[in-house]
This record gives sequence, structure tokens and C-alpha cells, in this order.
Amino acid sequence: DKQAPLAILQAAARMNDYNFIREGEEYRKLRASTVLKDHLAAKKFIFENSKKDHPDQVVIVVTHHSPFTQSYDSSRGDGFFPYYASSLEDEFINNCPDVSYLFHGHIHRTSEYNVGNIKVICNPLGYPRQWPMYPPGHLEQITGKIIDLGDKGGQE
Repeated sequence: DKQAPLAILQAAARMNDYNFIREGEEYRKLRASTVLKDHLAAKKFIFENSKKDHPDQVVIVVTHHSPFTQSYDSSRGDGFFPYYASSLEDEFINNCPDVSYLFHGHIHRTSEYNVGNIKVICNPLGYPRQWPMYPPGHLEQITGKIIDLGDKGGQE
């Protein structure tokens, strides 16, 4: 993303994740450079694996962070945007024409909207006193090809 270089420099100072999350065999503090590397690997994995296996298949992508700006709660201020969401709308529209649904978390605000032909749903549990938009069992059951970043690529 265009804001990535500045965000990398500021992330460790501005996000609690970099104080509490440990990574690697040496159990070191999470590094913004690792997050960027994982982001790029995950994006590549999604773009390479989001094609339908047959014409009637529904392709579902599940990520932790939102790849789209519309999910971001702008009341937090623009300075925090790169830590919560990306601006990959055009890249998804151009590279993922078969994706029907994208579910994500990380942002403790519910949302539902479309990016091109992709229905985007964020329905997080959040912190205490933050309630999901949809009560349990409310969402329709969707079956299809799920792009699971745990299989290969990176973690998102």
C-alpha cells in the first residue's frame, strides 16, 4: 500500500501488538517488517488461489485484517488506518473476479458492504460491551471453496 513505508516506521511505537505479540523461535517482539512480509505473501496467495474450480462454485476468502478501506472506523483518525486495513479494492476487483464473499476481523466494528462483486462482512466479537451486528445463527449458511491462508502463503 502507498502508506506502508511510513506505517512500518510508526507501527512499533503506536500499536500494542508490537509490545505483546512474540514471534519466531527466539520469541522476539513482533516486527513491522515481519507483518509487511506476511501481508505481501498472503495477498499473493489469495490472488493465486481464488479461482473457481468449477463454474457453480462459490469462492470465500477469510482474512484477519481487512483488505478494504470501507471497514476502517475513521473516528480513530487517519493516522491509524494502515494498522487496521489496506486499500486493495482495485487489486481485488482486478485479480479476484471469482470471489463472492470476504470475511475479516481485527476491526471491532461490524460492517457489510460490496467491493465490486465481493460481499464483505466483518462481524467481530470485539471487547466487552461491543456487540456483533448479527446475533449467532443469523447469517445464512454459505458453502464453497474457502481460501485458507493457513494452508500456504502467509498469515493475515
